[in-house]
Amino acid sequence: MPTIEPQFVSESSVEQALLAQFEAVGYSVVSGPSISPGEAGSERESHGDVCLSGRLAEAIERLNPNIPYNPDFPDRLREVA
Repeated sequence: MPTIEPQFVSESSVEQALLAQFEAVGYSVVSGPSISPGEAGSERESHGDVCLSGRLAEAIERLNPNIPYNPDFPDRLREVA
């Protein structure tokens, strides 16, 4: 009986496949280091910030154009993010 060799799938290959699928359906994919704290394109204050608050705020406003701006929005966003 022939032996079947196990196939190794790296975390990187799974990540790249998922990123390609996200791009295929219209998401923009950005490299983590390019948005890290201290970089020119930084979108977070620390690596502990898992939610990109600026992107979330833009998406909320874009998806809800008929809702007037609420001055409490930044505080509420921080609670969610």
